[in-house]
Amino acid sequence: FKIMLITPVLVLLYWFYYWVGWYYSVYIVTDQRLIDIQQKGLFNRKVNEVGFDKIQSINYHINGLQAALLKYGDITVLTYANDWKLPCVHHPEAVHQEMMAVARMVNSTPPQK
Repeated sequence: FKIMLITPVLVLLYWFYYWVGWYYSVYIVTDQRLIDIQQKGLFNRKVNEVGFDKIQSINYHINGLQAALLKYGDITVLTYANDWKLPCVHHPEAVHQEMMAVARMVNSTPPQK
């Protein structure tokens, strides 16, 4: 009887831990930089930021029938320091095009003094 009571509580806690990570992890694209905020559980947050002038290339990958039907995929951003993988982005083609447009705009303008 105890197992029947404890199992749903443990499953709910496990689900809540991953839901918090999914819900509070965001990618922010501005006209100057890309910000990646990754939340793991309740007390672990990692924030990465890179300017579009430091980005070498931006690629996207839609893998499989389910991803194609639901229109989600992964975006990979190559920078001078490392690679960023932005997983499960909704409409990766449109996001990729917008990021490329911003990168072209930032790289084509002369540096400000």
